[in-house]
Amino acid sequence: MMVNVFSEHKAVIGDLLSLYYDNQLPHAVLITSVSGVGLTSAAGSLCATLLCKRVGDEACGKCSSCSRISVGTHGDYRWLEVSEGKTSIGVDQIREAGDFVIKTAGYGSQKILVISEAEKMTTGASNALLKTLEEPQGNSLILLLSQRTWRLPATIRSRCQTW
Repeated sequence: MMVNVFSEHKAVIGDLLSLYYDNQLPHAVLITSVSGVGLTSAAGSLCATLLCKRVGDEACGKCSSCSRISVGTHGDYRWLEVSEGKTSIGVDQIREAGDFVIKTAGYGSQKILVISEAEKMTTGASNALLKTLEEPQGNSLILLLSQRTWRLPATIRSRCQTW
């Protein structure tokens, strides 16, 4: 499943998986790249591997969890991005995502929320996310993707481990 992932992103994914298998993965991770090229593929591959029923260094692509991820119906996985016709991620989107994170995982033990282009959150959305980051729930992972981390509030950046 890591076919479309750049080699430098494979290293990051490997390091994050090692932290996960050692039970040291932080609840919030910020993955950044100046060009932004490949961030979506890298995040998708990481999430698929974390939720895969088979334990390993990449997702099997065949189990029920991998099948659900590939069609976008996995109940423990949410991808958040700027809505069509909008220019930013709004506070209502972040509040819904926060509600998603606090609920118990339904398919396994891990809940994953990915926020693509996190720098496009409004001030209200950033503040709403801050509350979720300050009070992490159980075994949840919030993965922020950003090309322009300087546009993220310092309070958000300081609560994430940056890769």
